[in-house]
Amino acid sequence: MVASLGAIIVFANAFGQEPAKALDFWVGEWKLEGRSRVAPGKDEWTPTKATNTIKKTLSGKVIEENFATDGYNGRSWSMFDPKTKSWNQSYVDDSGAYLLFKGGPQGDTFVFEQTNIPADKPKLKMRMVFLDIKPDSFKWHWMSSKDKGKTWENQWELNYTRIK
Repeated sequence: MVASLGAIIVFANAFGQEPAKALDFWVGEWKLEGRSRVAPGKDEWTPTKATNTIKKTLSGKVIEENFATDGYNGRSWSMFDPKTKSWNQSYVDDSGAYLLFKGGPQGDTFVFEQTNIPADKPKLKMRMVFLDIKPDSFKWHWMSSKDKGKTWENQWELNYTRIK
């Protein structure tokens, strides 16, 4: 009961008056289930199961992510910048990816858009969208665009369920 009450308080503050707390809903241990696209542009999907542990670190100023699924692991560090009033994220994984994102709340969603666009793919963009956010669950979409963000295609669709 205490964990649920804490989750409700965190959720209530997620998109409230304090922008520095906008990602607090993400903090916790999560079970993820969903699907991943086999290849961009193809309507073929494979089931995906994963875990994600999100915690506050460095005096509560940084949100650290530890994502794990069969054959793939990623980590990120997110921080609110009070000067720009936006969130910044650095993401790395065991495939060698290094991605930078900037974002924040957009209506009732939270969106991170990639800022380090590869020089050899100037029209390619990636983004993450957190949506349908509730105290103990939300949906997360990893999306790609081949036209600088004019249109987007889901690559991963994951349903988060809070473990604790």
